[in-house]
Amino acid sequence: MDDIITKIEKIGKNKYLIYINDEAVFALYYSDIKKCSIKEDMVIDPGLSASLKDILYERGLKRALYLVRSREHTAAELTDKLCASYYPLDTAKCIVEKLKAEHLLDDTRFARMYIEIYGDKKPALIVRSELKKKGIEAGLIDDLYDEIVGDDPDTELKQCLKLLETKFPLKKYSSVLEADNPKDIYTLKTKAMSFLARKGFSFDAVSDCVKEYFDI
Repeated sequence: MDDIITKIEKIGKNKYLIYINDEAVFALYYSDIKKCSIKEDMVIDPGLSASLKDILYERGLKRALYLVRSREHTAAELTDKLCASYYPLDTAKCIVEKLKAEHLLDDTRFARMYIEIYGDKKPALIVRSELKKKGIEAGLIDDLYDEIVGDDPDTELKQCLKLLETKFPLKKYSSVLEADNPKDIYTLKTKAMSFLARKGFSFDAVSDCVKEYFDI
């Protein structure tokens, strides 16, 4: 079956979405359409196909370079962003592989940086989940997490205590604690527990932390 341009839909000032066999496949600028003499009901021959691949690859590469220079990305993140900008999946994959080869894209580097930044601020479960959503393999996350954070069973407790020291400094709430009013202390502890729970910490860590922190 021939590949036929069945529709050219304007999606921006000078940008058009190209449909092949009634399926939206990629986007081109007006200058590209004019250069390649593209029109509806046109059969894509080998020569046109090669020209389109070159155009999409070069423009997609420029877009990818802009993205990775603005911040670190995972391979999956970059692939998704390119596809969302109407670059074909095979084009996006070729671009990603090129950037990997040039060390501009590195999932290990991204995961290491992410864990170094958030490993002592967020619960391990949250950090792991966020990295998986970004396309990092579970095995790589486990290895790096063990290397960087370690397997200290009190890690969550220490994280919670550090957060409470910032959010609920004892000096600020000393009058409540010294007054020893059960109702006021209960209210304060409940607020602290809710604060930590919203951060994603386990119930046991939250409970132990609040008890240790306010019972000093």
